[in-house]
Amino acid sequence: MSDQSAAPGELVFTRILEAPRELVFRCMIEPEHLTHFWGPANQSGPIKRSLGSSVADYSARHALDCQPIVRLASAAGRSVTEPEDAVDLVTELSTTGTAWQPRRLAAVEVELPGGVTPPGTRGRILRAALGLFSELGFHGTSIRQIASGVGINPATLYAHYPSKEHILAELVLLGHQELSACLDDALASAGPDPAARLAALVRAQVLVHAEFPLLAVVANTELHVLSGPHAAAPLELRARCRDLLVGVLAEGDASGAFAMVDPVLTGIALGGLGMQVAHWFGPDQPYSGQQVADAYAALALRMVGARRTVTPKAGPRKNETPKNETPKNETRKKK
Repeated sequence: MSDQSAAPGELVFTRILEAPRELVFRCMIEPEHLTHFWGPANQSGPIKRSLGSSVADYSARHALDCQPIVRLASAAGRSVTEPEDAVDLVTELSTTGTAWQPRRLAAVEVELPGGVTPPGTRGRILRAALGLFSELGFHGTSIRQIASGVGINPATLYAHYPSKEHILAELVLLGHQELSACLDDALASAGPDPAARLAALVRAQVLVHAEFPLLAVVANTELHVLSGPHAAAPLELRARCRDLLVGVLAEGDASGAFAMVDPVLTGIALGGLGMQVAHWFGPDQPYSGQQVADAYAALALRMVGARRTVTPKAGPRKNETPKNETPKNETRKKK
């Protein structure tokens, strides 16, 4: 919201928008939305092309580094390195009639952990909701949209989940349960060495966020929406995961294996790096999830000043399944 005063002869409209960024961006560049978006309430008259161009120019300049622009350019075989490139790309799409669909994430399939996801209609509801929540946000998604994605009517959906918040609560809990279980498994097989334990935790966290990016994003970014009773269990698991990482860092610091300023702050930084993987990792990347996990583990050891280096595992090439590794979505059982 700007506090600048309007110049003489200018009329300035200011609106506070409570909506997902991507929906606002769409309203700012697509002519059919611009007609209603820019102007007083109830006004539906046509807008001038100059206004649309200026809005598209402004939007593109501020979205130059946005994943949707980058991915769209990549798919079209184009290079977007300057704001003007983004403007040209958006303009070309608008003049050729090709609709640009902004995406919050890479165009990945909706996947949930196997063995813990409810079967039947409940599981289908969760998958449909996950795709919508990750794309539009919780508040930007309606019960009708979720039901439509499953192929049922809203009344049938309510027979499985009392509210939209109950659906989100189960997704958020599933995400935190999967992360907690994977971290436990990683520590159990890492041995006593602090460097090996840290590398194992970082690998496990990165792999969860690479294998289930939509679930990770929703579990992390929509947690605040949940009311107290629904948020309690995920928050407890979240705190437990944080304590596991900080505990390993503190052990390494106390033993002299690590040299860092503060274990808690270092843990926050490392956790944040892993969480961001879900926002950029996708099928269009040249790396496998294991390769990303190994690289992040090596970076973590450097960040903490590890006295000895743990040799990263040789990650498989893209689209390869490591030997003796169980494919995701198959065997993890509910504890």
